[in-house]
Amino acid sequence: MKRLTDDNGKTLEEFLAGYSPKDYPRPSVTADIVLLSKNDDKYSVLLIKRGGHPYLDHWALPGGFAEKNETIHETAKRELIEETSLDSILMEELGVFSTPSRDPRCWTMTDAFFAVVNADEVQPKAKDDAKDAQWFTIEISDSETQTKLTLKNNDETLNITLSKKVTAGVTKDIVGFKITENDGVAFDHGEIIASALERIGAINSKIS
Repeated sequence: MKRLTDDNGKTLEEFLAGYSPKDYPRPSVTADIVLLSKNDDKYSVLLIKRGGHPYLDHWALPGGFAEKNETIHETAKRELIEETSLDSILMEELGVFSTPSRDPRCWTMTDAFFAVVNADEVQPKAKDDAKDAQWFTIEISDSETQTKLTLKNNDETLNITLSKKVTAGVTKDIVGFKITENDGVAFDHGEIIASALERIGAINSKIS
């Protein structure tokens, strides 16, 4: 068999022996989960109240850091169980969110997942570092360039305003959201929630 070497004359084995991952900056990786439920014409989203910094006492999507030797889908399933006690939820990948400043702790990228469930058939219970888990109804005000989400439960109202840009993609139009105002929702989770609502058709995604 031909001995393959690179431009430095090294074989694969020699290259790997001298390779150090520490030589390159690497992001931390998390998974976040958008659980939606529909009752009549209104959607609800399941949020957990954070029990630690950053965003202590803010509402957030269930989720957390990936562990070694698990796929990111396994991370999502594990974190959902750990923070809400919900198991056996069929989830679909929503996409990667990677704005460099999205997490004040460090450079963090998240792979988001979503599912639509019947809220009457699931009973979330906050565990791990989640203080609480509650369904919030979603009121949507949508225009060509802006989306407003008002999230309400029995005690609190959370408001998120996002700019919206729709561009032509290869197979479908691409909708990008960016938070311009945010009241009480952690990280960029308002963008992730809006993206899930767009995926299921609750937010307009057509180029006018």
